[in-house]
Amino acid sequence: MMKINNKTSENLELPSLKSLRYFEVAARHRSFTGAADELRVGQSAVSHRIKALEEQIGYKLFTRSKRGVELTDQGEFYFNEISRAFERITAATKQLNPSVGSSVVNLTVTPLISSRWLIPRMQNFSANHPNVHLNLNHSEELITSKTIKGLLEDQAVISYRRRVPAQWRQELLFSAGMAPLCNPSLLPQGRTELDPSDLLSMPLMHEKDRRWWTEWFRMAGFTSGNVPVGPTVDAPMSLIESALNGQAVVLSPPILFRDYIEAGLLVLPVGTQIQIPIDYYLLTPEKSGGSSSVRKFAKWVREQARTAAG
Repeated sequence: MMKINNKTSENLELPSLKSLRYFEVAARHRSFTGAADELRVGQSAVSHRIKALEEQIGYKLFTRSKRGVELTDQGEFYFNEISRAFERITAATKQLNPSVGSSVVNLTVTPLISSRWLIPRMQNFSANHPNVHLNLNHSEELITSKTIKGLLEDQAVISYRRRVPAQWRQELLFSAGMAPLCNPSLLPQGRTELDPSDLLSMPLMHEKDRRWWTEWFRMAGFTSGNVPVGPTVDAPMSLIESALNGQAVVLSPPILFRDYIEAGLLVLPVGTQIQIPIDYYLLTPEKSGGSSSVRKFAKWVREQARTAAG
């Protein structure tokens, strides 16, 4: 036996749960470095905690080898028992409250991307990461340190805003250009394709203000004074409802409404030759890339983004 002191049961205090958790993670990884990464602490903190635990219980738990660290016989025994104990604690706690122990990702996302791109895929994420809880916050604005709720490392953002606030890293996910969409009933009888000038005499609906249609007509060669007046709404999905009901032509990303277009519920009256380019970005905390749960979400959302144009 690799005994390192002569403490008896009379003067032995039980180790803290934190010490036992450090030991369990280090034993599972067979590596102090791996434990430090999972626990998000320095390797020295793991080493000091293990050393103190060994002193407390009176036995060496690890030996060093060329591959890292190996469990002693006492360490192997202790690891098996401690692992079962943590499993029982976890199971009992989850019976009382299933949300305990779940990691949270506070995701701020635009409403349109949420409803038409993210939510249809969320079952896949939940199936692969059952212990990660996605908390969705819908906003068109880019969040700042003053507006986030909770720790910065638990945050992620999907946005088309190009300005990157301090403490955030940005990476392109996919592009979703905006083009005119409408119900086929709005097309003049016998015509399946219109010229951009035809839209000047058709009912339009604007998102929040006239800037998107103004930009589209500018790209088509018209001045801002030519843009027809129409109602404005602050919800992108309300625009689509208006288009589906044959009330107006709207601007929205065709890539997000392929199912409606393929079903003949919406058409592209002037095609997609003229599109307002919109790029969607993933933002995560710059220093660490976020918590382990945020990093899991970021990896998953990158994989999903690769299929966005497919």
